[in-house]
Amino acid sequence: MNLSALVQSSWLWDFFFPPLCSLCNHPLAKGDLLFCGCCWDNCEVARASDLPSFKSVDRYAAAFLMHHRPEDPVRTIVHSLKYDRRRVLAGRISQRWARCFPPDFLHVGAVWIPVPQYWARRLQRGFNQSLLLAKGLQKEIGLPIETRLLYRIKHTRSQTHLTPAERRANVRNAFRVSKRHPVPQSLVLIDDVITTGATMEECARTLKEAGAKWVGAVAFAKAKP
Repeated sequence: MNLSALVQSSWLWDFFFPPLCSLCNHPLAKGDLLFCGCCWDNCEVARASDLPSFKSVDRYAAAFLMHHRPEDPVRTIVHSLKYDRRRVLAGRISQRWARCFPPDFLHVGAVWIPVPQYWARRLQRGFNQSLLLAKGLQKEIGLPIETRLLYRIKHTRSQTHLTPAERRANVRNAFRVSKRHPVPQSLVLIDDVITTGATMEECARTLKEAGAKWVGAVAFAKAKP
């Protein structure tokens, strides 16, 4: 089959059998990716009261609230990227995130750091979802990203089923700041999900011990306990 016939057959297939939203099974509009616009619009916005308290993080925000139920759109979107390895979703998540990005974070003159993965976890998954989202945000709103300053030195357990105290112990001393690069005065951490905030807190503590004066933190979603 030549290219013209292939394109034509693909168009006919989509006409008679349009791709469906992974959540509500409604046909996707042109330009939609895996999820329809209505399901994206149904993502519950996170409020300041939904977020954990921090000691080392000076300012923090999350875009959406993630409930632990299968029909929750935020959960489905995050899991599709993180566990189903649909990397193409990172760009779409960044687009949606950029629309509601807290403007006060854009005027602090900070350098932005995606929360790093341990090399073995990155090799297993094939990517660091926080880095993909950071690159997407860089494309959308021009964030200055630094990926060489902070790195993970411990292959910690998954935080998913740990208590808050276990999470804090699990990531304790898991990060290190490179001595090859100067530490900016102001930094903002980027992650996909905040649950108890243990990972963000440990990253911020490590950066401040290395000389940072102000550390913020942003996440696409805040997981509901």
